[in-house]
Amino acid sequence: MAKRIKIVLAESVNLIRKSLVSLIESYDIADVIGEAENSRTLFDILKQREADIVLLDLEMALTNGKEALKILSQRFPGLKVIVLSTNFDAENINSCLSFGTSGYVSKNCSPQHLIDVIDKVIKTGFFIEESISNILLRNLAYQNPINTNKQKFTKRELEIIKEYTEGNTEVEISSKLNISIYTVRFHRMNIYSKSKTHNLFGLLNYLKENGIM
Repeated sequence: MAKRIKIVLAESVNLIRKSLVSLIESYDIADVIGEAENSRTLFDILKQREADIVLLDLEMALTNGKEALKILSQRFPGLKVIVLSTNFDAENINSCLSFGTSGYVSKNCSPQHLIDVIDKVIKTGFFIEESISNILLRNLAYQNPINTNKQKFTKRELEIIKEYTEGNTEVEISSKLNISIYTVRFHRMNIYSKSKTHNLFGLLNYLKENGIM
């Protein structure tokens, strides 16, 4: 039997919080081991219980979601945090990424999509849906219209970078680009080597700082 995912849900609106608890537990892959209506309660729960994931309302009461995310990254560095928000401003998303969020999801997403994101974050450690990655990429293009850093990557490497930023796995990239998974891994190692990064989060920061894509 697969290990059940332990989730703490931090959502300020009681009706939404209770609905999310019912939704998550109806899929029978996770247990909501704690509910928090504000950051103080969230931190208290995490001191007492070991969670795999926190679903974090960005507009949460007391300490706002971004400040809570910053504190979580400092106090619980191994904890995966998925942000739930209605705010799709590029600066806001980038701020959350800089504080170490593992995922950023619209509150208007479908129930199945939320479950899929939780599953991907557990399996790969990080997920950003395509619509949000497009916001970030458009913002990078606007901020950096002339881009010499891009030239260090081959056309294929740029294709693979785009696929990774959209949250696709190696298997999905292999299928979509019609190349072997070993070729995907080869390009990934070259991308990390050229950018002097070691994971997707580091790569995203590199893309942001250098205006690539």
